[in-house]
Amino acid sequence: MTSTPTQGPLAVVLVNSGRRPRHLVTATLTGAVIAAQSRVNGGLSETLGNTAQAAFLCFLIAFVTLSVVVAASPRARSGFRAVRDGVRAGTLHPACLVAGLGGAGYVAGQTFSVPHIGVALFTVSAVAGQIVFSLIADRLGLGSVGRRNLTRRRFFAAGLSVVAMAWAVSDRLGEVGFAQVAIAAGFGAGAGIAIQMPLNGRVAVSARSNLLSGWMNASVATVALCALMLFGSVGSAEPLSWDWQPWYLYLGGFISATNVLLVTYAITKVGVLAFSVCQVLGLVVGAAAADALSPITGTGITWSMVGGCVVLFMAVSLLVTDRAS
Repeated sequence: MTSTPTQGPLAVVLVNSGRRPRHLVTATLTGAVIAAQSRVNGGLSETLGNTAQAAFLCFLIAFVTLSVVVAASPRARSGFRAVRDGVRAGTLHPACLVAGLGGAGYVAGQTFSVPHIGVALFTVSAVAGQIVFSLIADRLGLGSVGRRNLTRRRFFAAGLSVVAMAWAVSDRLGEVGFAQVAIAAGFGAGAGIAIQMPLNGRVAVSARSNLLSGWMNASVATVALCALMLFGSVGSAEPLSWDWQPWYLYLGGFISATNVLLVTYAITKVGVLAFSVCQVLGLVVGAAAADALSPITGTGITWSMVGGCVVLFMAVSLLVTDRAS
């Protein structure tokens, strides 16, 4: 089916995907789930008074949850042998096995940033970093599809994403405190995810199981965040607190595990392009809704934030309609 000139980029992707609406809804839902996870993890971090500990607990819960699911899946269990054989044969680089460090960095970034700048600003910063470093990852050929050319449209889209981030946070750049650091942490978190995704793809292809790839991510991230938590607690002003907090603050781990399963389901039904644009749509809308319905002190929805989100979606649309993407 071909598109008419009046169809927008999103319509082209959805029509050409040839999939049922429930798959597209699931892809969009994964973005909204990430926004919800950001708010929960930020709340746990603020309550505990320790960013690293909050991130560790999130991934520990996700790891335990996914371990149960993997144990119940024969296909996922058989993937361990396939991954081992791939490393031995040289078809899978050992660095791919520690791709979970990107996820650890993302959770650490969101638990630190959200209490200071809110979900929406963190999301815009992270997506901008993800887009820019996705171009770098494609150019370096980190993914299983090999190298991709840096076309003018892709370069322009990356530039637009940076403009979008700057516009969205323009009314807060002059603030004192941790605002600038939190924004940079969000950008870095997105960059880590951009590097993580192609490496995860290589693991999933080798293991023939997205579920096992997600479990490996959670296991590596849990170990990394545990080390960060213990190292940071030495002589730190943020002591570890193991007192039981309100139950809903621990939902971030279950949300993370659930999102892995949703992504595993949707990415095989919709395709990468449709999945990406739907996820970003759900991410931006979900983050803005979170800050609008339950704003953190000093945060909220502003016109500059709305404008930044619009420009960001334009950048994503350019990537979607570029054949090199």
